[in-house]
Amino acid sequence: MHVSESVVESAENRVVLLQNIHASTETQAGDLMTAISGLATSIKSLSDTVDARFDDMDKRFETMDKRFETMEATTEETFGKVEARLRDFEDIVQERLDKMDAKADNFLKRFYNIHSLIPTGKLTYMLHKTVPGCGYERARNLLPDSRIGSYLTHMAPLDQEPALGAVINLDISLFDAWNHGDILQCMTFYNEDFKIIAPDTLVERKAKLRAWLTVG
Repeated sequence: MHVSESVVESAENRVVLLQNIHASTETQAGDLMTAISGLATSIKSLSDTVDARFDDMDKRFETMDKRFETMEATTEETFGKVEARLRDFEDIVQERLDKMDAKADNFLKRFYNIHSLIPTGKLTYMLHKTVPGCGYERARNLLPDSRIGSYLTHMAPLDQEPALGAVINLDISLFDAWNHGDILQCMTFYNEDFKIIAPDTLVERKAKLRAWLTVG
């Protein structure tokens, strides 16, 4: 079979074309793989950078949290001290107000005691406590010289310190019949000595307590 030169040439051209196409395809495939590999590297680098920045942000937030915790603790401590001082101040103010109220009431009661004592010889009102604290030790130091042991029974320390403004539970209408023990109870309750000294007799002690109840 005779094949013309044109057919051979055409076939050769096709072979060359196919070779060129194959070579081009391989080149493009290689370029694509290189591009994909470069993209993957870039993505990983970007991911690492983002992770590093998030780690840095976490550390900064952790530092901020610690600072806020410190600030919060400091603020709570400061407010706690302020509240404690305010409570102390309120207690002081309340104590002074109670003392002022008691002194004002005592002024009136002394006035009434004077006016009832003159015509009747009797006292009408027991006064309010104006001195804080318990006068147990004060009373012990002013025990009468005689029968000291028997008067100690009247001087048991109080279970609770009387509040300012409180009034002792003794019947003032029986004042004339009061004894050393009653006066010692008054010393313990009011935390005052009524200008009494240890050698004073019962008559002298009652006279001084009566003066405290009338003229102060």
